Amino acid sequence: MKPCRCYPSPAACASIILNWGEFAQPGVTVHCIFVSFGRALRSTESRDAGEWFDMQDGPAFVMLAVGRLLLGGLYVAGGIHHFFVIVPLTEAIETRGVPFAKWVLVLGSIFQIVVGILLMLGLFVAAAAFGLIIFTLAATVMLLNFWDMQGTARDSAINTWKTNMAIIGGLLIAAAGAM
Repeated sequence: MKPCRCYPSPAACASIILNWGEFAQPGVTVHCIFVSFGRALRSTESRDAGEWFDMQDGPAFVMLAVGRLLLGGLYVAGGIHHFFVIVPLTEAIETRGVPFAKWVLVLGSIFQIVVGILLMLGLFVAAAAFGLIIFTLAATVMLLNFWDMQGTARDSAINTWKTNMAIIGGLLIAAAGAM
């Protein structure tokens, strides 16, 4: 049989490590079905358990995983923070004329947390990244209307727009790595 060509996600690696005793004996064969960079990779091929960790792609895998952790963590932390400043954020959203501002904030914050966690775990990466891109664009347009501002408030809003566009760039790179 040819060796399996799957690349496990961090969650799959954790599962393998936790259950390694089952696979660690010589001659034991492991079958691969993993989610890797957001897509399911299935294989009927098998591989000896001792060769398991050779399937990771070294530094590139580590960089993608760390990038996903950082990007996803940004959204998870932001979503959690919103629950501690719900009143001023609701007022800011209401002043922009958004109906049901509190519900928009709560649902958006929950979305940020859940999808950020998916990104961090390497699950449904492309879908999570595109969801966060749409979320970021909507929040940016809704709350950072620099075209109606003057002075330092305008400068601050423009800088935040630039930062958000860079974050969207990182999300696009994460999505590309998953495709």
